[in-house]
Amino acid sequence: MVTCPETVGDTIYHAAYITYVIKGDPEAVPILIHGMANYFWKPVGAEEEGKIARFEVHLDSLPLVKRMEEVTVLGAK
Repeated sequence: MVTCPETVGDTIYHAAYITYVIKGDPEAVPILIHGMANYFWKPVGAEEEGKIARFEVHLDSLPLVKRMEEVTVLGAK
């Protein structure tokens, strides 16, 4: 699920929910990850105005890491 982005000045904040399934997971458990992308635009009047100056992605990957560990243990049995 993707949410509507919010623009503040020269920055766009975009939250998203991403669903992963670990390859090789015998139970195919869906894992929901919360993410945030930030787009920083070159300001008005700058060279290449309107292009992206910087892009950041922030993810809460802990649920994904935990499930990967569980799947590894399941595979070792």
